[in-house]
Amino acid sequence: MIMTPEDGQDAPDGGSNSPDGPLSGTADGPEPPVLGQDISAEEWYQKGSVHWDERKVEWAANCFERAVEKDEEMEKGWLALGIAKKENGDFLDALTAFNRVIDLNPRSEKAYYNKHQLLLGYDIKKDALRVLDDGIDANPSSFFLLQVKGELLKEWGYWGGALEAFEKALEFNPQHKVLLYSRDLCMEEIEKRSKKGFFSRRKERRDPEKEGEPEPEEAEVVDPEEGEDDQVEATEVSNR
Repeated sequence: MIMTPEDGQDAPDGGSNSPDGPLSGTADGPEPPVLGQDISAEEWYQKGSVHWDERKVEWAANCFERAVEKDEEMEKGWLALGIAKKENGDFLDALTAFNRVIDLNPRSEKAYYNKHQLLLGYDIKKDALRVLDDGIDANPSSFFLLQVKGELLKEWGYWGGALEAFEKALEFNPQHKVLLYSRDLCMEEIEKRSKKGFFSRRKERRDPEKEGEPEPEEAEVVDPEEGEDDQVEATEVSNR
């Protein structure tokens, strides 16, 4: 299980909902405007957080939009807006919000994490991996982003790349039980494949970003009977 920053509490209000956790249902429509009141950006943000906890995603997004309209440099407001838009299926609005967070704070682990999750949700694998690399470049000691990258590569079957990410993460958190387990699993898989004779480290360590969609290569299976037929035909021709 991958823990998000701050012990996994990555809901827009810092509450118990995870950034990509299940939210069942949205409001019937956008929240009605509040007339005759001058509400601050922070108040809109808190109002949106309440709606988020109530599973009213569309109302929450509406409040977060008003918050960042009031304060264009409100990092947590943009992050909350991106998460709500992602949950609501608004790809471009979510992407814009996460990019805005990164502009405001290039070291925001949450922004990189949620942006990569957004891209993965639309099967844009190559860019999702690149987002993680950008986050790691901005946060070289982020064992969290290294762990996410390792799990992603492990899922795709890039055992060598995953092992490298886990080992790097363990440099910053050597007692992390999940990291230790994932690292050992990669080492066992690499050793098992090496013994079976079909693991190619050269193929394994190729850069998936330069190869299009990151799908591991499969060894070509050659039917030995086909080779025997070719030899028989060549012998018959020579005898003639």
